[in-house]
Amino acid sequence: MTIWEAVVKKKIWLQMVCIFVTTTLLFSYLYNRNKIDKPPQVDQGVMDLRNWDLSDGIIKLDGEWEFYWQQLLEPTDFRDDKQPSAVDYFTVPNKWNQYKSKEGGAGNGKREDGTFLTT
Repeated sequence: MTIWEAVVKKKIWLQMVCIFVTTTLLFSYLYNRNKIDKPPQVDQGVMDLRNWDLSDGIIKLDGEWEFYWQQLLEPTDFRDDKQPSAVDYFTVPNKWNQYKSKEGGAGNGKREDGTFLTT
């Protein structure tokens, strides 16, 4: 084997290693990019914190909260045998006076009642 052949062989081997490493890194990134820790959000009244490390800091309570319009409820009103009706969802943060219920009612900018709930 001549020196030239040895250099070409080494160059091809180095290119193959570079392609392999680049491909492995690319697939690793694409596989894990959706698993990057995004802060949890409230989704239809539920915030799932099972996979969240609470030492990562403050969690914003943004998202879709359960909302009971014109109902002032207490924790005892949410027992399994006694669930309030007419649940709606309200995106937090949002302006209170822009709320429109599923039944067509709307906040009028004056004093309104309602209960927000998330679990």
